[in-house]
Amino acid sequence: MNHIHHTKGSITIFLCMVFLSLLTLILVLTESSHIHSTKAHLYGISHLSQESALGYFSPFLLEQYGLFAITRSEDDVLSLVQEHINSNLSPSSGLLKTYYNFYNADLTKITPISYRHLTDCNGELFLNQILRYTKYDSVNSISNIILYNSFIENFSKEYIDMSSIDPASQEIDSSLPLSEFSEDTPDNIEISAEDATAKKDSILSKIKEFSVSASLSLYIKNTEKISSKKAECTHFPSSFCKYAKNKIPSISISERIMYLAYLSRYFSCYTTEPKQNSALDYQLEYLLHGSASDEENLLASIKKLQHTRTGLNLAYLYTDQLKRTQARTLATAAVGLIPVPFLIEFTQFALLSAWAYGEAILDVRALLKGEIIPVFKSRETWTLDFDNLFVFDSHTCAKPSKSGLNYSQYLILFLYEDFKTEQLYRTMDLIQANIQQTTDSEFLMSDCITELNYQFKYSYKPLFHIQNPFYSNRIFSYTCNLETSY
Repeated sequence: MNHIHHTKGSITIFLCMVFLSLLTLILVLTESSHIHSTKAHLYGISHLSQESALGYFSPFLLEQYGLFAITRSEDDVLSLVQEHINSNLSPSSGLLKTYYNFYNADLTKITPISYRHLTDCNGELFLNQILRYTKYDSVNSISNIILYNSFIENFSKEYIDMSSIDPASQEIDSSLPLSEFSEDTPDNIEISAEDATAKKDSILSKIKEFSVSASLSLYIKNTEKISSKKAECTHFPSSFCKYAKNKIPSISISERIMYLAYLSRYFSCYTTEPKQNSALDYQLEYLLHGSASDEENLLASIKKLQHTRTGLNLAYLYTDQLKRTQARTLATAAVGLIPVPFLIEFTQFALLSAWAYGEAILDVRALLKGEIIPVFKSRETWTLDFDNLFVFDSHTCAKPSKSGLNYSQYLILFLYEDFKTEQLYRTMDLIQANIQQTTDSEFLMSDCITELNYQFKYSYKPLFHIQNPFYSNRIFSYTCNLETSY
């Protein structure tokens, strides 16, 4: 009988099962890596496309003020981002055109979440760009100016407001530091009470007249040379944009100094050469006071400077016993017979304040001529004699010095003291107005985009896409949110 021998296939079947399992594992890992690499690829394309869109910044804004911003419309920026994404998903030229599209993805939708402009966030975006730009600039000169801040701020508050004094009044403000004058001894009085009273009233009346009706002609001889420019403020960021008023930005002292260095570099004042075709000539003055008129900003700055110099001069008069004695002698002769407590000391203090005010007028005149005035006076640098307190004419100026501060440095110091959000938006005002004058008449800071925030939605097919009735529409999706800024 013939026997039929059957070949056993168990090993073959086992190997097929093993190889099928390995192949399945390999295919699963390949598909998984494909999914993750596709997501990474799409994320990279999204980020690259947003970064590329930021490359279309305004060249004149960068060249003139060192700021990065896109001046195109939001729709144009969205189109740029979409164009870059499509060109990266499906290259239409070059070597990539011949390669197999491993990712096989399509852009489904781009949804803008938000745009941020230079004028947003209470000026913080604008300020941060300035700080990064001036990080490596030399700010030593500004630092030296700021060292005077605490002294000037204190002394400028120590003098009496001469406009509130009535020479005929005997009312005494109890808050004034009069007790320190009580030990001063007058010289031999060689003037009658009537003459002393007339001289005292004349001094106080004249200084009161100056303080109440101060005009540019008191400080500047050729007033016809003063700029008469006025800016159109309708669309200025400081008046058009919404921001927190009187808010102090939370930055360090060194960062505030860097901001001031930026202002001193790009903006002019009365004693410096004005920028060509600028909307306003006295730009640092505008940053301080915000008026649309050069003339108004200059006068307001002069009044502030007058106030500060008066306080500093009065601080010196406290230390000069000779000058205190001169004021004490006249005060004693004028009101010594009136039985009112501290009346002599009050009159002495008022005369010293008037003397400090008169010296300050000469100081401001010298500063407006570009001279340097010492912050703290001495007997050698003091100009005004007590006997000629109100006799000076328009040509008289204080003695200049080699050390101290000039006019523009005082303005920088005032800007340091008054650093608030209004100052940031006034800086934007000037940038906008100057660019409108020189480059683009329709330029607006509120249109300058500095940050993009989009949501990207993509669809892509699996690597092993099999056409069958059960999975005919098997599509994966990927969504990412990206925020990109300068």
